[in-house]
Amino acid sequence: MIWHLIFYRILIPKSEFATGKQFQTSTDLQCVWQRIRSLPSSLSLQESMARDFIHEVLNIVFPLITVISLLIIFPPYLVFKLLSYIKRSIFSEDVAGKVVLITGASSGIGEGLAYEYAKRGARLAIVARRKDRLQLVAAKARELGSPDVYVIRADIAKVNECQELIEKAVKHFGQLDHLVNNAGIVRVELFEDCRLSDSASVLDVNFWGAIYCTRFAISHLRKSKGKIAVNSSLAAWSPVPRTALYSASKAALVSFYEALRNECGSDIGITIVLLGLIESEMTAPDAASGPGSNQACKEKPHHFSQFVLKHHTKFLPPLESTKRCAEAILKSTCRGDNNFTTSWLEFETRHRRTIRGEPKRWRNFGIRAEVDFVNSDEAKKLVTDEGYVVLDVRDRTQYERAHIKSCYHVPLFIENQDNDFGTIIKRTVHNNFSGLFFGLPFTKLNDKFVDSVQSQLSPKSKLLIVCQGGLRSTAAANKLESAGFRNVACVTSGLQSVKPGTFDSEGSTELQDAGKAGLITIQGKISAVLGTVLICAYLFITFFPDQAEKLFQLAPSG
Repeated sequence: MIWHLIFYRILIPKSEFATGKQFQTSTDLQCVWQRIRSLPSSLSLQESMARDFIHEVLNIVFPLITVISLLIIFPPYLVFKLLSYIKRSIFSEDVAGKVVLITGASSGIGEGLAYEYAKRGARLAIVARRKDRLQLVAAKARELGSPDVYVIRADIAKVNECQELIEKAVKHFGQLDHLVNNAGIVRVELFEDCRLSDSASVLDVNFWGAIYCTRFAISHLRKSKGKIAVNSSLAAWSPVPRTALYSASKAALVSFYEALRNECGSDIGITIVLLGLIESEMTAPDAASGPGSNQACKEKPHHFSQFVLKHHTKFLPPLESTKRCAEAILKSTCRGDNNFTTSWLEFETRHRRTIRGEPKRWRNFGIRAEVDFVNSDEAKKLVTDEGYVVLDVRDRTQYERAHIKSCYHVPLFIENQDNDFGTIIKRTVHNNFSGLFFGLPFTKLNDKFVDSVQSQLSPKSKLLIVCQGGLRSTAAANKLESAGFRNVACVTSGLQSVKPGTFDSEGSTELQDAGKAGLITIQGKISAVLGTVLICAYLFITFFPDQAEKLFQLAPSG
């Protein structure tokens, strides 16, 4: 309609329209084209003013509408996600007696998944190139409760072997319920230095191997309403230097299975798994040397374990246990989750605490010194029983809101008061967005951090480093161990995870709430209230439908 009006009111003069003149010749079309090109200049002053007024109104109103819409829509969405998660958790799939095919099952995540499926009574088809290792995994899986374990030696980089392994599994069991595409390899090297003939195997195994297996298994999975779990990586979202092809192969997996999920609909469930560094032969720092080392690591100079040995002083996070990851992946797959994602930052902090309920201290491979990652109870014992002193590395704003009594305060980041043009622009943007919502100043790295610590504490001091979320304490530990500090511990997940009353504190709020300020706190309170109301309404309608119907009848009708 709008284009018709523009055409008749602007492009065609009234005199021509009134006489019924038809645009049939090339000359007429050229005239129309000339009028289209001159359209902006032909707009009246009133039309220009109206357009400017609309733009100004939208610039004012649209951001407000966006914020209000988020405040109104986001809390119910979170409640819906929570209720959906609870429902899927309650009605999680029982895999007892079902057939599960796992590639790359001779070690690492694949081996861990085989054991977890075995504990639940699933029948297993385990695939890898090392048949001797598969036999050991199969024996243990039978001990853990799997009624039948079928060992298949195959190289999934070859399409014919992928077809054969699927056919063998279906012929042996008569069906296929879960396909776990887990097999993967990595080469760590600069792309310009790599030999393409050798590096092609990364794509062949990581990407094409999963595609081949899925292609030949998909018809069987449709019959059983089965599931596919594919082990991608956080490198798909955050590529890592020296692993360009590996990151690309994992990103390709994500794109492929997102598209395949839409093609399969509800017939086949697809769970995309994205993990950080996991304890395995590929990441073990002692895998390439010493007794019991993996022969494959010794033979491959670009194996990832060699990279860990050579560069473990730079930025690598702690490793998560294979067992914990396998348990989480299996639960996520049985729930029918679309994605299972746990960042390495969460691994580094939140999951460092216990395995089977037993506190454990972890070696951080990103730091040369023996840095202990402890929970709040262990941190309290370090201070009271072992003579550790608390070093708070948060910025001044969070420190003033709440801090541990008698602690040392040396901020890793300080407020940036520079007045160069670039900094002014960045500071303005920060103050209007992140600063407004989170109540935090615009900061920069404190160049005098190490000097300030050394002026107050001896390198022999026992330090318990704390921050609000856990990340800055790790960065601070990295700097201090480089300066000679060797007795260093960090509180996992930072002060936000500390139990109330663990430490004597000073300030206007609790330690765990010192990072909460600005508009985000208001949104959090609104979300909590609306979420509570919606949950109560949902439960009331579910358990008291008759009373709910009566209430609806009392509501005024339009």
